[in-house]
Amino acid sequence: MAACWRNCGQGFGDVVCTGKSFEPTKGRIIIDGVDIHKIGLEDLRSRLTIILQDPVLFSGILCSNLDPFDQHNDAALWTALKCSHLIEEGGSATKQFASLDSPVYENGSNFSQGQHQLIMLTRVLVKHSKLIVMDEATSSVDFDTDHKIQQMICNEFIDSSLLCIAHRI
Repeated sequence: MAACWRNCGQGFGDVVCTGKSFEPTKGRIIIDGVDIHKIGLEDLRSRLTIILQDPVLFSGILCSNLDPFDQHNDAALWTALKCSHLIEEGGSATKQFASLDSPVYENGSNFSQGQHQLIMLTRVLVKHSKLIVMDEATSSVDFDTDHKIQQMICNEFIDSSLLCIAHRI
């Protein structure tokens, strides 16, 4: 783990969002033993997940927000929902998370900002990317939930590389 402390508003998120749109003057970025500048952008994006502070949810249903390409079974989605603390370990859920077919309104307006972030974390759990960039990904959740999420990240992404941009550490 590495940390870099800077003042707020120094543009870390902007650097992250540029992705592969610039070429470094020195060094390499290696993911799974592959230099990212030697692979195509589509291949890179398939290995990368970026969670922004203000995540976007798709209008439709919860399932399509967790697994947009319909690559996983329902059991995997329910496991991820439990792991991200959107539903309790015993299976109890609020009305919003009672079904994978629960509606998601335009811009996710039926969810709080903290729930938006947790839905995105659940999507990352489902996808299980090799490289995860989190830009203030838990800024809208309470400290207790943030602590649980940090523990989940340590347990579930042991084989992934994480770049976390956060104001609270």
